[in-house]
Order: sequence, then C-alpha cells, then structure tokens
Amino acid sequence: MFDKTITNSDEFIEMPDSSQNLYFHLSMNADDDGFVNNWKSIMRMTGHKEDDLKVLISKQFIIPFETGVIVIRHWRINNYLRNDRYTETKFKDEKSQLYTDKNLVYQLYTDGIPRIEENRIEENRIEENRIEENRQEINIYDFIENNYQRSLSSLEITKIDEWEKEFSIDMLKRAIEISVMSRKQSFQYVEGILRNWRSRGFKTLDDINEEQEKIKPDWMDKNIQPNLVSEEEEQKFKEQMEKLRKGEKLCG
Repeated sequence: MFDKTITNSDEFIEMPDSSQNLYFHLSMNADDDGFVNNWKSIMRMTGHKEDDLKVLISKQFIIPFETGVIVIRHWRINNYLRNDRYTETKFKDEKSQLYTDKNLVYQLYTDGIPRIEENRIEENRIEENRIEENRQEINIYDFIENNYQRSLSSLEITKIDEWEKEFSIDMLKRAIEISVMSRKQSFQYVEGILRNWRSRGFKTLDDINEEQEKIKPDWMDKNIQPNLVSEEEEQKFKEQMEKLRKGEKLCG
C-alpha cells in the first residue's frame, strides 16, 4: 500500500506529522487509480486542516484538479493491482490530463501543478465559513455527543454532514432534543423526524415553532398563578400537622 521509498524519503519525513497522517488517510480512501473526491469529509472526520492539504500539494505528493478531485501522485509506486481486480476510476476527465513517467509517477500534461485549485478551495472556504458561523453558537458534533453520552462514529459524522446540507443547525439541534426527550437516542429516529419535517415543507426552526403554536392547548397561554396562603393560615396548618404527629385530637 505504501512504498518506503516514498514514505521514508526526506521530503516526506520533513513534513508535519499532521500532513503525513493526512496522506495515509487519503491514500486509504482513494480509488484504484489513486483519485479521491471526498477529501473534505476525510479531513473533517480525521480533524485535519486545510494547511495540511496545502503542504501535500506544495511538496507534490498530491495533484489537485479544478473539479475538486485530487490524485495521489505516487500511486503507481505505492500500489499495484491485477487486471482482474482493477476498477478504473470514474474521474476519466482528470485521468486524461495525466501521464505516468518512467518512474511510475503521475505528471500533468500541462506545465506546472495548480497552486491549490484556487476556485474550488475558495468555494469550499465560503461554504466552510457559512457552516462555521452556524456552529459558533453550538458545535453540532459536540452537542450530539453530550446529549447521547457517547462518541460519534465516522458513519454518523458523515450522516450529520449530509443533514447539514439540507437542515439548519437549529433544526438538527431540535431533532436531537426530541429524540432525547422521547428516550430514543438513535440516528434512525432523528432521520424519521427530519424526513417528517421535509415532507411537511419545514425549512427553518420558525416553521416548526409556528406549527407547534397551532396545536398548543389554550390553557398553556394562561398565566396560572399558584394558590397563595397567608402566614397565619400556614402557621395554623403547621400546628395541626404537629398535633397529628403527636396523636393529639384536632379541635373543630
């Protein structure tokens, strides 16, 4: 899977540990031609930063494309698959921009390596900022772990990422709270709640609150005050209770 001539090279060892670790994760998730299109999710699940990816690109361990796909540059050195086990990548347009040199290293037909697929990264940064703004008040991952009293699995993190594309953080938070109050702390139950909201056309937390207002009983809007007693009545009650405790007879 990994050739020591690559992972033990000075260029590789001199990189930060986080960049080296990201390289291994990307390689483990690449297709049979070394292409990866879900690097953003991988970085989020493994806790890596964009700077870690930039290092891999600047050190030429990874080649990025404008479409957002990346490829492991030394894939042919690290891996060899028999023809009967090989499945060609679906990223044929990107593959057509590459050739394999005599050292089995991917090279671009065009001169130079793109700096860091600037357009794609900028789009991702805008999306990340939007998501980060929503998370500043509450981190949805921590929120769920705190409420469910356990750590999230990688599959659950991926599911949360899918939910975030359609539902706001506030809506996800409300769905989690409902599952906890119902004593059904499962992603399957939350999925059912979100599916119901989707079918009813709820887009925001206000839509949900508005619907709840419609079905709320009238008595919930009334300002119900407790029955207050005077100090004299309270003292009389205490005296009566004390007589009962001692077995004395109460006066009429």
